[in-house]
Amino acid sequence: MNETNKKILRYMTMPQVFPRMRAFMSSGLGYVAFYMAQIYRAAGLIPVGHPYLNAANVERFGVRHVIAEAHRRLVWDRKHMDQIFIFWLMLLGLVILCAQFALLGLAVFSSAAQAALPANWAEFFVTQAPEHDIAFVLLDRVFGVPDFFGSCVDVGTACYNSTNPDGPYPFHDALRAVFQFYSIGLLVIAVLIFLYFIAAIVVETAQTGTPFGKRFNHVWAPLRMVAALGLLIPLATGLNAGQYITLYAAKWGSGFATNGWLLFIGEAVGGDNTLLGPREQMVAIPRAPALNELLPFFSVVRTCAMVEETRGQEVHAYLMNPLADGGGAPLEIDGTDFAGALDYYGAGTFESTKFLIYFGQFQDDPGPGGEQQFASRIQNTEPTCGSVSFEVPDVDEAGSPGSRYIMEQYYNMIQELWNEGGPGGDVAAEVGEVMAIRYVPELNPLGGAGPAPPALAGMRGAAATMNTYLNEAITEGVQLQADSDVWIEDLTALGWGGAAIWYNKVAQMNGALIGAAYNLPSVVTYPLILEEVAGERFKTAQFVRGQDRFQLYQPNEETFRLHDPGDLPAARAMYAALKHWEGAGAEPAGNALVDLIQSIFGLDGLFNMQTNEGAMIHPLAQLVAIGKGIVNRAIISLGDAFIGFGVASVAKAFDMQAIGSVATAFGSIHGSIAMLGLGTGFTLFYVIPFLPFIYFFFAVGTWIKSVFEAMVGVPLWALAHIRIDGNGLPGDAAMGGYYMLLEIFLRPILIIFGLLASIVIFSAQVRVLHEIWELVVSNVAGFDKTEGMAAPAGLTGAIEWMRGPIDQFFYTIIYAIVVYMLGLSSFKLIDQIPEKILQWMGSSAQTFADGGGQETADNLMRNSMVGANMVSGQLKGAVGQGGAAIDSGIQAGRNLFR
Repeated sequence: MNETNKKILRYMTMPQVFPRMRAFMSSGLGYVAFYMAQIYRAAGLIPVGHPYLNAANVERFGVRHVIAEAHRRLVWDRKHMDQIFIFWLMLLGLVILCAQFALLGLAVFSSAAQAALPANWAEFFVTQAPEHDIAFVLLDRVFGVPDFFGSCVDVGTACYNSTNPDGPYPFHDALRAVFQFYSIGLLVIAVLIFLYFIAAIVVETAQTGTPFGKRFNHVWAPLRMVAALGLLIPLATGLNAGQYITLYAAKWGSGFATNGWLLFIGEAVGGDNTLLGPREQMVAIPRAPALNELLPFFSVVRTCAMVEETRGQEVHAYLMNPLADGGGAPLEIDGTDFAGALDYYGAGTFESTKFLIYFGQFQDDPGPGGEQQFASRIQNTEPTCGSVSFEVPDVDEAGSPGSRYIMEQYYNMIQELWNEGGPGGDVAAEVGEVMAIRYVPELNPLGGAGPAPPALAGMRGAAATMNTYLNEAITEGVQLQADSDVWIEDLTALGWGGAAIWYNKVAQMNGALIGAAYNLPSVVTYPLILEEVAGERFKTAQFVRGQDRFQLYQPNEETFRLHDPGDLPAARAMYAALKHWEGAGAEPAGNALVDLIQSIFGLDGLFNMQTNEGAMIHPLAQLVAIGKGIVNRAIISLGDAFIGFGVASVAKAFDMQAIGSVATAFGSIHGSIAMLGLGTGFTLFYVIPFLPFIYFFFAVGTWIKSVFEAMVGVPLWALAHIRIDGNGLPGDAAMGGYYMLLEIFLRPILIIFGLLASIVIFSAQVRVLHEIWELVVSNVAGFDKTEGMAAPAGLTGAIEWMRGPIDQFFYTIIYAIVVYMLGLSSFKLIDQIPEKILQWMGSSAQTFADGGGQETADNLMRNSMVGANMVSGQLKGAVGQGGAAIDSGIQAGRNLFR
């Protein structure tokens, strides 16, 4: 075979990689050389008309040729200093450019340049801990390819919270069998297309006289034929080579994103820093709730206890466990710490436990006849002097140490108040003792006026002392919550697919803390004597509220008849102790609607975020704190609405129309305002922190769908390689498949960029919105300025000039809507950034991932808001129906006994 034939054979059968590399290196980047020649022409170093200045000669000469030609014409004297300067300046620029490329290579591939960056292929694209990687678990549960992704599904271990090992299912074997069947079918079609092109080449060779015809690309056509057949041949598992390439693109792309996420976590998290900033900025500071009821109640309890002592009965404070009825005695709170109380109730991890405390007597042994004196009571205990209760949520100390600490301080406060100490307990006891001595003859045999009760100033001081105690407890709880290690959990174990799960911790940790802070002990029952007075009071056909229900006198100034007339002095003493606290607490606004709005949205509505301004609390923490507080108070108000409808039903059943109308209006107003509060709180506490996870998880899901789409499309992509014309391995038809594989590889890390962009942009927008909101509000609606009032420091729209709770209420609703819209627009970046950036490559390939996740997440958010409104409406309807049911039951009872 002569040399010419050998060259033809090598040209037809060999890709000629090394000759092409040599040609590339020797060409010297043709256009760079062409532009350098233009610069040297302007300096007079290359004459006009030189071949190097002709664009048709690009790639025929290189940089070294241009430099050599300019150097040959360079004259070394002072007259040509400008040419010398330009010549050496061009050389210096080339040196700097080469140095930059070298430094870039060192920065990427040298661990000495930056220790935090990966140093090899594995650290860039291989997932080091694949077992619980969410992306790999999803891929294994979809495709079930053995020994490929290495997740818990692949290795047959339990995944996440499951106790049973997971593993590939018969479905996966069947799916791979279908893929194999599909590949073989298309392989047959590929052979037919291959035979067609052989016939076409023979015909074109005969027509044109040119070997293989004029269209035939002697370099790439053979390679494309081999590549197409190689991509279609099924392997041992039933998948073909092209499908394995797709899975490797997904695997390495997922590893690329996971390693990028781990790099970000390593830089952003550590010590006192969480993913969003310092720990102390992750927990909002709630305001101490008002204590208008506990101090007066303990004054009444103290009065009651002194009365019972005169009757030979000793009053104790007991922890009651209704579940232990008949099976155990109550537990005295004296000598029982918080941990012991939790053990008594059998509280476990992250459960809600209700503490119920009776102030009364427990009958330990039956009487002489074997009967129990308080057999109808829980654990044979009579709440003679009243009872209180409070929920203890999130008792797990490791998971929510701040909330546990706050509830422990609340429990300690009850102990100290009972023992006449603690914050304000001494004043409360003094009021009770003075009133008992004044009104109970057994305690004041001489009938004198007795000692004077504490002045109002002293009582307000006691209330302030208790408020300080609460604020200190909450402040310490906030610090403990911020110091919890929960903030740095689950950041790396789940891979890039779990990157957005962490953000819900802001709601979890703040919600637990706010729930504990606002969950003050509440009065369940007052002493039995006062409860009897309240029952008689209701029979007078007067709708009374608050402490007025314990007043002894009827409208005609006659005293109520009690079951035991000897209880009248005790009733007077207890009512006097309760009444003496009037004016010591927060004063109502005097308007029922305003009082209601204040009770739900707080005294300052939305603007209690100002409490956290100096601490620079993260906006997400501020929002969830407000939302949680609004939800809690709205639920309480919903219960008040139910009571109002119930009272209305009872009153109407006994022909008390006036009471019924007032109670119905009371229930309706409370229900309506509570529904608005639930909607606002639901948005701030549940929806906003959940947005990152929703959008991110749908983005991960759509990426999985694009992988499945590629698995089905790869055989068709292989067929697209069977072309005899055109340059390059993809040709003109198969390029879209390469873009799709590149998209599968890049989309995970681009989703991570979208998440980071969305959360930082949302945080910045909300912080600025909060800072300018007062100014916006004052500019929109104006403000009230009392004559002679000095301008407050700060913005024009400062809280001192706001119109009041009504304005704050409606602006809170508007604020929640604006923040919700900001969240939607920001977190859409999780989908939009991958879609838009991948278009920069000029790809026209469309996948399931293009817009699908965003549309689905948008629909979910929209449906969740609609669902919340539906639930709120149904709750309000249920409250009304509950009142109607009470009404129907009473009417049925009346008809039965007629």
